Amino acid sequence: MGSLNLLGSVCSIVALGSVYLASPDEILARTFALSIGLLLMVSWVLLGVHFVRDHRRLRYGEALEDLHQAFHSLRDAWFRVDLEDSEDSIQHFVRDSLQSLATAFSIVTGVHCRVCVKELVLDRGTSDPMRALQTRTWCRSADGDARDDDSRPEWITENTDFIQLVREPGRRCFFSNNLLGEPGYRNSHWESGGAGNDERNYLSAIVWPIRKKHPGPRKHNGGFLASQDVIGYLCLDSRAVGVFDFDRDVPMGAAYADAFYIFFKDFKEHESQRTP
Repeated sequence: MGSLNLLGSVCSIVALGSVYLASPDEILARTFALSIGLLLMVSWVLLGVHFVRDHRRLRYGEALEDLHQAFHSLRDAWFRVDLEDSEDSIQHFVRDSLQSLATAFSIVTGVHCRVCVKELVLDRGTSDPMRALQTRTWCRSADGDARDDDSRPEWITENTDFIQLVREPGRRCFFSNNLLGEPGYRNSHWESGGAGNDERNYLSAIVWPIRKKHPGPRKHNGGFLASQDVIGYLCLDSRAVGVFDFDRDVPMGAAYADAFYIFFKDFKEHESQRTP
């Protein structure tokens, strides 16, 4: 496409030059010069856009090795579940898996990215679904910033990304390239830490539900969610804005979230059997 645009621009310049040579008028000369300048400017812009798009496409190829390693480590974590290893031992492999996924997205975007998995937990002491559904951080990529309150449950109502996915079960993910620009955006970590501090250490994010959809009105998650079994969320973020590509990055993370559902469902079932 960029080559065709450039060829069209060159042909236009040649045509204008032919007109100018046939009638060397001062006004026509200025028009010709201005047209050349504008056409060259447009051509350079189009070529620049074409280069950026092609360069990003190439990055997906470069990220394949790390993406493979992400699934590889997740497979090893699943194997440890069958061996009935401890949760800490299993999380070691999951952490490596999430780090490989974060590295793959860092290669693709050209900026540092982090990944974490939030577990969906239920507060069975309330009948209000918006208060009963909570999340807590289960595992982070190796270079993620661990927090003292990672194990503290967070109400989904205090986080725009989670509540949006719960209220709109057909939504594929939560996607934002500028969280500060999202109208009414809420984040419990930001609000608990106060405005203007280090809590706002990411400005772009994609959140995928870790789920299995089921047809029909059957209720899941303690009877609070219909037609889908949600067991957690895969969260990707970056400090930069405008870094994610919806058409390409969303399917890449969705594929991992689907695989993670199989592993995490099995893990949680094993844990429930071991817990008295």
